[in-house]
Amino acid sequence: MKFAGIIGKVSRGSALFILAVMVVLGLLLVVMEYTDAGAISEVSSEDFALDSYDLSQVPDSVREDAHDLAGRVIGHHPQENGNFVRQLLVTYLEARDKDFVLFYNPGGWGSSLLKESPGWQSIVNGIEARLNSRGYELLPLSYRRTREGWLSSLDEISEMAVHYDQKSKTLAARLDFLTRHNPEVRVIVASESNGGIISDQVMLLLEDNDRIYGIQTGFPFWYHPDSRERMLILNDNGEAPDSFSRGDFPTIIAANFRTWFGISHSEKSGHIFKVVRAPGHYYSWEQPMVVSKVSDFLDRILAGSDVPAVWSGRIGG
Repeated sequence: MKFAGIIGKVSRGSALFILAVMVVLGLLLVVMEYTDAGAISEVSSEDFALDSYDLSQVPDSVREDAHDLAGRVIGHHPQENGNFVRQLLVTYLEARDKDFVLFYNPGGWGSSLLKESPGWQSIVNGIEARLNSRGYELLPLSYRRTREGWLSSLDEISEMAVHYDQKSKTLAARLDFLTRHNPEVRVIVASESNGGIISDQVMLLLEDNDRIYGIQTGFPFWYHPDSRERMLILNDNGEAPDSFSRGDFPTIIAANFRTWFGISHSEKSGHIFKVVRAPGHYYSWEQPMVVSKVSDFLDRILAGSDVPAVWSGRIGG
């Protein structure tokens, strides 16, 4: 009887284990089948009003290329496929009379709009003002690589684990399409925090496209970007060391402890996934070092000279 009881416990334990494995595998299969191609947005709104555009202005060759690209990137998902095509064509139309297009790639879960990141909103405003003063026009866009919902969050986690293998290819395909069909436009891929990972991968995929540039702030401590041309990497805002880029956990823990217990603090902090304070992980146009580095980088671009990768700060403790 004692032996039978042991067998019963083992059987129940095995059944629970098998059930757990099946649930995990099921979730993985769902995520693998799930297609989240991201969405371009005006910086002041949730999405472009895609249906309000007169797409008859788009040349047939551009339209055909968009459908072909959607088939390769999205696959057999009619609704996502059609939405992706419309986004490509609307971006093409919006960029026709612009000199630069900026894609803001957020940190965190990747679902935030530019207006939800005051620091980077000020940087984009500064970039636009500097370009305007030199006679250039900028189209700033929010790029939300992840939508709201648990399925999108699972997709984001799985992509983060492999350095955004699929999402970086999707964004790179968008930028390649835009620059091929708008031969005069130049693109700035802007990103903060872990959004920099996907931007770094995009820059690697498009390293031969000399009209695409990258500006990234506050890379996560676990990711080491490659140093290549046409990139500005800021892991230091000139006011306080970036605790998240350095992996400075004691500083992060102490800052959150002070917040939780209402103890006064003076440092201006960024946030990790919107909830964890990280001193120094905040970048804005109010910071002289940020203004200086970004302005110098833009001047190099406008001068038409070679733009080497520029680093400021370090990653890792």
